[in-house]
Amino acid sequence: MKSLKIRDGIDTTGAINIQVLDKDGKVVYVWEDHNLIVEEGKTTIANILLGLSTESVGFISVGDDVTMEVDSNRYSVIKATAGRVLAEIPVTKVLIPATFLGAPNQDTLATPPVAKFTATIEEDELNGASLGEVMLVFNSKARMLSRKSLGSAITKAAGFKIQIVWFIVISS
Repeated sequence: MKSLKIRDGIDTTGAINIQVLDKDGKVVYVWEDHNLIVEEGKTTIANILLGLSTESVGFISVGDDVTMEVDSNRYSVIKATAGRVLAEIPVTKVLIPATFLGAPNQDTLATPPVAKFTATIEEDELNGASLGEVMLVFNSKARMLSRKSLGSAITKAAGFKIQIVWFIVISS
């Protein structure tokens, strides 16, 4: 089966919000940034739109590679590198539909559709681990949509939760 890539017309971008929460749920640290969609993700989105794939995003993967030493946009390559993927955390999904200006059925887009993916590392999970990168991964765990280095590691401590929220915006 031939894979297709999105070319002109559809722009897909992401934004990430990571919060560290103490045992009372108080936010003690926030990290935010924007990111792009990797080629593997664009190809998978095109295949989904064309009915060639039934993939959907299912996991946020966390790794220790702050410097993105494993220079690859292919999740299978990163995952095959010993110790780079620390956990694959199932996501909850919220889809926020597009809104349009004017009368019903007009095609003037007011706000683009947004997909929101949330994963939580609980208080008793990954304690002592250094989280250096995050990846948005499809259900098959063979491909990723997006990847982002945190720039400096977040060390996961006992008694703290880490909540990762990833927004994907599709616009034209």
